[in-house]
Amino acid sequence: MKTFTSSFNKICKNESLRLDFGIRYVDDILDFNPLNIKDNYILLSDVLTELKSKKFKKGDLDDEYYLVDLENINKRFNSLINLEKVQTIESDKTILQKGDLVIAKMTPKLGTMFLNLNHDEYIGSTELVEYKISNYDKLSLYYLLTTNKYLEVLGYMESGKNQRRVKPSDLLKLKIPKENSEFINFISDSEAKLNEMFSKKKDMHEIIDSAFKSELNINKIQTNKQLSTKLSMVGDDNFCRCSFHNQNYYKTFEFKKLENEKWCPIENKFQVKGGKRIPKGESFSNTPTEYYYLRPTEVSIVGLDKDNFPFISEKLHTLLKRYLISSGEFCVSNVGTLGKIGLIHLDELGIEDGNLILSENFVKLVPTVEINEKFYYYYFNSYIFQKQIDREYTITSIMKLGLDKVKKISIPDFDNETENQIINLVEDELEKQKELIANIDAKRQEIDDTSSLMFASA
Repeated sequence: MKTFTSSFNKICKNESLRLDFGIRYVDDILDFNPLNIKDNYILLSDVLTELKSKKFKKGDLDDEYYLVDLENINKRFNSLINLEKVQTIESDKTILQKGDLVIAKMTPKLGTMFLNLNHDEYIGSTELVEYKISNYDKLSLYYLLTTNKYLEVLGYMESGKNQRRVKPSDLLKLKIPKENSEFINFISDSEAKLNEMFSKKKDMHEIIDSAFKSELNINKIQTNKQLSTKLSMVGDDNFCRCSFHNQNYYKTFEFKKLENEKWCPIENKFQVKGGKRIPKGESFSNTPTEYYYLRPTEVSIVGLDKDNFPFISEKLHTLLKRYLISSGEFCVSNVGTLGKIGLIHLDELGIEDGNLILSENFVKLVPTVEINEKFYYYYFNSYIFQKQIDREYTITSIMKLGLDKVKKISIPDFDNETENQIINLVEDELEKQKELIANIDAKRQEIDDTSSLMFASA
């Protein structure tokens, strides 16, 4: 436990008069100086200038744009992944083009930032803020800000209740080392080696999709820009939906191949339940407890980021305990960002049974029969499952997949041999990727270590 004494004099210098432990620790103890640089430093505000961005209102756009959401940012590795062009947006978006560096207000502690040195035009989440970099090497600044020491401090600087963010005004108080030619050359060489390694890396979704396609002979589809449909096809849908995405996937994806004895409704093997929102007036705990709350932010195809699970109080846990998620259960994000999959093993997470609560942005799939959970984890991450989500979601102010829509999704009812063949295809390819991923992580760690050795004071 960390304890220290603050003063009203220092508190009053913060424009928000923040009293929380995180910002007081960063201000009073660390002095906004993650590397503990004694003399040779400047403020981030000396080189970064926040740019005001224009916004697109939700609805149809005049042209197509690449969409950047938080999950499209390859955290700590200065690249964007899985970008798609869109011409309709379900919520307001920011126009990104003028800035050199884009940093997310939400979850910057994960390294949610990227350089846009070519000033390519994107539309992005309103959580993203553009900055101009002046009189500092842009690449070395990016890698400094995404070292573990800076990211840890960004975590302390978060404020807010349920949706915690770092204010740009607080971000710009951080101290960074003065520009250093030796570090610039090191970063340039490291970036080149990282790019070479990333060129050989395969996305896990790509590996899974390839395995299902090879075994099942179901073709992955391309979304059509225009299509014709019939009233009879619209009428076949119980909800009579006419939206583009519903009719497009009904028409082009081979759902008929899922309508045989090898496929069954999801309810044949899983009970479908919902999560729960934090009640109005309640918030996460600023101090560690033994109770946790699971959100889509901490879920990705590579696993669950337990280090960033929000804590909740014992009182709040008691209010929400009906919505806990247990080992062997799956969660599927169903609001906003759809189709993120989590498979829960509390012992691996170091969480006591009954102490993890599921947010309202998930549905929970509870197995009601014995299943091969590894196979179903791969299936839920496959394009076959994801395209059924695309078929079923609805849009009001935001994309949403209700429990009734989840129950319309088909799942495999394969024999053990077929399931294991698909698992083996996936894991054979993943094994080939392990060494490459280890080398990428080692190079990233080398950047962190070098920055500390070069700049941090003893």
